[in-house]
Amino acid sequence: MEYFKKEHLGYCHYRYNAWDKISLGLETYEVSSLQIKDSSFLNELERYLISEKHADLILAQSCASDFELRSQLTMNNYLPVCAVYTLICSTQKIKKSTSQIKDTFVAEINDKNEVLDIFSNSFTFSRFHEDPYVSQELAKKRYFLWGEQLLRERKILVTKSNSGAITSLLSTTPQGTNIDLTLFALNQSSKGFGYFILLPLIKNITADYKSVTAKVSIANLKMLRLYQKIGFELQKCEFYFHKHLHKKKRPK
Repeated sequence: MEYFKKEHLGYCHYRYNAWDKISLGLETYEVSSLQIKDSSFLNELERYLISEKHADLILAQSCASDFELRSQLTMNNYLPVCAVYTLICSTQKIKKSTSQIKDTFVAEINDKNEVLDIFSNSFTFSRFHEDPYVSQELAKKRYFLWGEQLLRERKILVTKSNSGAITSLLSTTPQGTNIDLTLFALNQSSKGFGYFILLPLIKNITADYKSVTAKVSIANLKMLRLYQKIGFELQKCEFYFHKHLHKKKRPK
């Protein structure tokens, strides 16, 4: 993480995002801890990242409650590509359910083709899928490569039907007494089916934790309602912004 400051204008931290260079072919920098004292600060930051770092894309985010920062980013042509809810649920709620625990398994090499097909084709909501300047093919490629990496690191968990087909695909990150759930795919082929997979699944992975959190794009209403049905509540909302420095429209 590096530091950029302009006296009397503002400061921020920024870091190079090598992952997006590999997947999107864009020199990408992610900025954080933005403190803007004067609206010209974002112009100075942009000039620096272009001239010194040859940046193509700048990523930023803001809490929904920080209206001033959101306004500054929007006025400086940062595109609000998506908004994301962080949801939280006490595991006591989950434990009270009568649902049976659903076993999870680490995805193995023989699951590779099915897993990578899900990563490539099941996503329609993400900061890149919802960005009009990123083609759907590049967004799919980014998630395909992410799936490959997680498979190598054995960080993907799956649940399977009696026939052996994958019914859900997820990853978890313990954070103290909380566990963060990233749900990549869930079979919702029939009414209520997603609920009867997700609830037992969460009951299994949260057994040793006090709470579980998950992030959902506010555009993904079906998944949002499913989490709410289980008992998740809104913790916070964040806006994600992209500044394409060499804009090119998404191919039709």
